[in-house]
Amino acid sequence: MKFTINRRSVVILANSHNPSLISDYFLLKAGMINDVEELDRNNCVFTPSYSRAVLKDGTSIRVESSRMSLVAEKDKLYDLAIKYCQALPYIKLSGIGINFDIEINDYEFDHLISNKNITVFKDSLIKTIELSFSVNTLTNCNVKLIKGDNSSGSIVLNYHADFDDLPFAEMSFDFIVAADSFENLSIEFIKEVFRQ
Repeated sequence: MKFTINRRSVVILANSHNPSLISDYFLLKAGMINDVEELDRNNCVFTPSYSRAVLKDGTSIRVESSRMSLVAEKDKLYDLAIKYCQALPYIKLSGIGINFDIEINDYEFDHLISNKNITVFKDSLIKTIELSFSVNTLTNCNVKLIKGDNSSGSIVLNYHADFDDLPFAEMSFDFIVAADSFENLSIEFIKEVFRQ
């Protein structure tokens, strides 16, 4: 079995994100970009209710009133999340999600996703399985396994920590430590579930 982490993302939930703040000026001032030339202007949208900044390297920053999401390479992703939180210390946090999209190859999914013992579904094919588990008292993980062809599929792991309207300035959540821990846990999970 082979697997690859194709995508990493961070979602920051809050009751008071302000999409109209997101601009090239904000991104520069927050240290999220070094030069406005990093922006892919054709894919950027800045409005009062929704803003999206896309960088030429593929990084995506999306902000709505209740959520901010980042998609970037591992080395950049968590640094951007930290800089965003530092630039807006007064925003009250309700949750953080750290997500991994993983592609699985060279595995016989029919052995894992099978309905032989579920007689009520005997004439159907199971394509998706969803489950969740507690990582610790603060964090849950939602897992979605999606069957591709006979030897491929994907797994989406969403680690979610709830916060009770805690201002960013008071947040003690370490994105880098948490992400490394969750990534290692994801790899262990995959190796255990897909062992042959």
